[in-house]
Amino acid sequence: MNKALALLIILQAIRANRSIHPSNDVEGIGGAEASSCTLARSIDRSGRNGSFSNETQFCEAWKGTKKNFENGSYHETIGKFPLCAGLTSDGISHMLRFTPNFTFVQNAECREQVNVFLRELRNYKFWAMEMLDSNAKLPSSLLQGNVNQLGDFDQCLNVAARERWNGREIRIKGRYFLTLIDVDATHPITERLVFVMKAHNIFLSNLHEKRGHFFPKFPLIRWALCLPSACSNEDARSVIQHALNEYNLTAGIRFMVRADPNTSYVKHESSNYTKETIYVLCFFAIVACLVAATTMRDYLGTRGEKEKENSLERIAMGFSLRRSAKSLFKKETGPNDITCIHGMKSILAVLLSMAHRNMTLCIMPYMNRIYYSHVAKEPLSVIIRLAMIYTDSFLLFSGTLISFNMTHELTTRGEIRWFRRLVSRYVRLTPMLLVVVLYYAYVMEHTGSGPEWNINVKNADLCKKTGWMNVLYAQIFLPFEDQCASHTYQVSIDMQLSLLAPVLVFVLKFWPTLGILLALSIVSLSTILRYTIMTRNDITIMLYYGLSVEKFYSMSNLIYTIPFYRITPYVCGVALSVLLYRVGKHVKIPKLVVNLGWSLSAIIITWMLYWPRDIMREDYVFDIVSLTNFVVINQILWTLAQCWIIFACYTNNGGVINKFLSHHWFVVFSKISYSFYLIQFIFFFYEIGTIRYPDIFYIFQLINFKQMILLTLSSIVLTLIFDISMQEIKNYIMKK
Repeated sequence: MNKALALLIILQAIRANRSIHPSNDVEGIGGAEASSCTLARSIDRSGRNGSFSNETQFCEAWKGTKKNFENGSYHETIGKFPLCAGLTSDGISHMLRFTPNFTFVQNAECREQVNVFLRELRNYKFWAMEMLDSNAKLPSSLLQGNVNQLGDFDQCLNVAARERWNGREIRIKGRYFLTLIDVDATHPITERLVFVMKAHNIFLSNLHEKRGHFFPKFPLIRWALCLPSACSNEDARSVIQHALNEYNLTAGIRFMVRADPNTSYVKHESSNYTKETIYVLCFFAIVACLVAATTMRDYLGTRGEKEKENSLERIAMGFSLRRSAKSLFKKETGPNDITCIHGMKSILAVLLSMAHRNMTLCIMPYMNRIYYSHVAKEPLSVIIRLAMIYTDSFLLFSGTLISFNMTHELTTRGEIRWFRRLVSRYVRLTPMLLVVVLYYAYVMEHTGSGPEWNINVKNADLCKKTGWMNVLYAQIFLPFEDQCASHTYQVSIDMQLSLLAPVLVFVLKFWPTLGILLALSIVSLSTILRYTIMTRNDITIMLYYGLSVEKFYSMSNLIYTIPFYRITPYVCGVALSVLLYRVGKHVKIPKLVVNLGWSLSAIIITWMLYWPRDIMREDYVFDIVSLTNFVVINQILWTLAQCWIIFACYTNNGGVINKFLSHHWFVVFSKISYSFYLIQFIFFFYEIGTIRYPDIFYIFQLINFKQMILLTLSSIVLTLIFDISMQEIKNYIMKK
């Protein structure tokens, strides 16, 4: 039954195509103007008050109105068309049968292949019907946000035929285009309609915004088109634009079309790997062999052999999965370990992953995007809208842990071996980052396909050009939209701020008053400059209703990738570490002070979640002053609240909260959180790139449990191979 219905729809489209285009194949291209006039005349006949007595009079008015529309005087002449006065059911039905006008193509080779396609379509050739069937079609539930139509990607690419034309053989292959369409209301009566079709415009972007692939272009419509492979992006744009011009002139809605070269696909006979890709795959294979060999030796070796291992052997045996797994899952913690940080880091890592996934959900072609927009505007969604605030927490944790070890070294050895620590830190963090950059640059683009797959290719191109800057932790000197694996900016900021830690630790240790004044001066200057830049440029780190792509990238480039504007939590972490080392684990704190500290922390966290609850509502009025006040105050208060939690738990005043945050499995997850953060966008981009058809959004899709499990397992494997194995090298450097 479904196949019969599909065939009926195709035949109806063919009949519509016949009625529009003359039967003569050569005239099919030249008669485009007449065909559009014929279509408009059929709409006129369906109106209740036909105002034109003959075809010639109607066509002259039609051409005049098209000219006026192109000159911008649409509203002056729209009254001439009976469609604006009212529609019968036949007229509405005609409007809803949207079929691309394939005659409006530019280059000669494309025009030739389109004529062959139209001829064989009239002959009911199956490949031509497949090409037509692969195009996006006007669906139901447009008012529920079902506007992104991806057609049939695989069917289009699998179209292949050889036909005769003018005495020679022509080879035709399908080329898939995913065009972008922007919609504007040209009449007050259609404003609400357009607003709904754009899923309430929770985020804004324009058709010609080309920056980046990280932030979603939410309101733009994605519409698939299947044409012969000789056709260009301009041909695809012209076909869709001319088909939509009929609606531009009659419906009170203006459609603008762009065909992005990055979303045009044609099937190739073979996919050849570049030599760089082959080198990377060989590198991965060598590492896999090393892991297998060391693991086998570890299982087969005796205890005596292990005790006789020299330094080089111990470093090599660090790749043994058996040893790495013992280190990852062991329950013992070090004497200088602040265990509650593991729980805080684990919880925030999951919340940050949910927030990042929420950004990718905006790109997904959901049939019910209106429901998604309603969920995004709910007050509880604030939990996954605070991604920018969560990242500050990781700077606090990093500053605390690094400085605590430096303080211990300064106390026991009388010096901070800062250069040795810098080298060991670089050795430990860089291999994992290098693997991710290499995978993005040379491997991932070969792992899948789909209508949006070239979003991964674009990231791969960036990584090929600038990936070396990631390995040097210098990618933040590039614009955010030009960075390879943009989310790794956090690692770069962390690495650069760690250069400041030895100085602060030294001053706070020996001259506490001067150290506190220095820390306060840095925090104050950073806060003032941050406040000034945000208010002058009307930018904020908060996700609010109507945030545009332009504002997001401006915020990222002017504030969020600048280490000095992110320094407040890091400096607080350094100061906290010196305090913790000074007071020790068994300091006695009055119960009143403990209760007051926990109460204030709870109030701060509640306020942080409560204040921005409504900034995603439709009636929200952008107020940069109030947003900036919240951002700068919240950064300080949120940091202080977390400092209290760490301080109370470390000094045994945390009670049940400390036991919860110090749970063994939080400790384990904290160890894989670095790889968990680095590779999560591989999964998110893969999901976006491979989706073929519109899906239905459910609230539980905010967490994709299958994806989360695969992400966690992959993080464990990478941590065992590229993180824990580097610990042996780090230990060797520090002991040397």
